[in-house]
Amino acid sequence: MKVSVGTPPFEILGIADTGSDLTWTQCQPCTQCYKQKAPLFDPRKTKTYRTLSCESQACSAVGSSSCDTNNVCEYQYSYGDSSYTIGDLAVETFTFDSGTTESVSFPKVVFGCGHQNEGTFSETGSGLIGLGGGPLSIISQLNKSIGGKFSYCLTLLNSNVSSQISFGTNAIVTGPSVVSTPLVKKDPNTFYYLTIEESSVGTNRVEYQNSKASSVDEGKRVSDSQGSFKLCYELTSDFSAPPVIAHFKGADVELTQESTFLEVEQGVVCLTLVPSEDLAIFGNLHQMNYEIGYDIVGQSVNFLRKDCSKAQ
Repeated sequence: MKVSVGTPPFEILGIADTGSDLTWTQCQPCTQCYKQKAPLFDPRKTKTYRTLSCESQACSAVGSSSCDTNNVCEYQYSYGDSSYTIGDLAVETFTFDSGTTESVSFPKVVFGCGHQNEGTFSETGSGLIGLGGGPLSIISQLNKSIGGKFSYCLTLLNSNVSSQISFGTNAIVTGPSVVSTPLVKKDPNTFYYLTIEESSVGTNRVEYQNSKASSVDEGKRVSDSQGSFKLCYELTSDFSAPPVIAHFKGADVELTQESTFLEVEQGVVCLTLVPSEDLAIFGNLHQMNYEIGYDIVGQSVNFLRKDCSKAQ
C-alpha cells in the first residue's frame, strides 16, 4: 500500500495488514534493518516529524515500550512469525492518493520510526500499514474522516494490475450479489472476528466444530520443498479442484481453485488451507477477486465477488 509520509511528502510502500495496529516504516539511521530496495525515510528531512513522550497515550497503547534518556517512547512490536520492529514512536503527516488530481493529508498520525527491523519482510516494502481495530491503527486514527469504513479488492498473484484499497464513502460495497456477515466484538480488539458455521468441499458440507470429516484423496501426492503447506499434488494437465465454500453467518463465500491451490514450484500445487491449533485466519489468498468492505460502525463485513484486475 502506497502512502506518503512527512513534509515534503516521502513515498513509502507498506504491507497492508488487517491483523495488526501499528503503522511503521524503516528509518534512518538504521542500526539493524532488513534489505530494502527503496530509500529509507529520514525524519531529519521533514518539517512535521515529532517523537512522542513516554507519558503519551499512544505510548501506553502500543503495548511493549521503554524510555530513552530523552524521554522518547521506544516501542517494541512483534508478529506471530517472530518478525519484529523496534524504534521511536512519533507523529507525522500522512498523505494518501485520493484517486483524483488531489491528494488528502492527515496531520499528527501516530506511527513507528523503525531503527531495528527483522523478519519475513519483503525488500520491496518499507514497513507495514496497520489496518486492525485497535486504537493505534490507521482505521481508528482516521475514524472521524472515514467513518470506520474501508474496503479492498485483491488481484490474483499472477496479475500485473495493482490491488485497490478505499476509505470512507468510497469503501461502501453494494450490489445485488453482495453477502454480509456481522463482526463479533472480542479481545484483543486488533482482530476482526467473524463467525464461520460450516464449510463445503464439493458436495460435502461439514460443521466447523466437527473434527471428523470424510476425505477423498485422488492424484499423486508430493511434498512441498519449502515446508509451508501440508497437502501438495503433482500438477497435471487435467488437475481440477472442487469448489470450497466458507459458510459465514449470513454469507456464503466461494473460494476458487486459484485461491485454494497455489503452485509453489514448477509442477507442484499445494492446498492453501492449513490446520491451526490457535486462531483460525481467513487469509489474503482466499480473499482474492472479492471486494471486501469493513464497516466498523455498522459492525459488518461485506463480500462481493468480482474481477479485481478490472477498473472499478
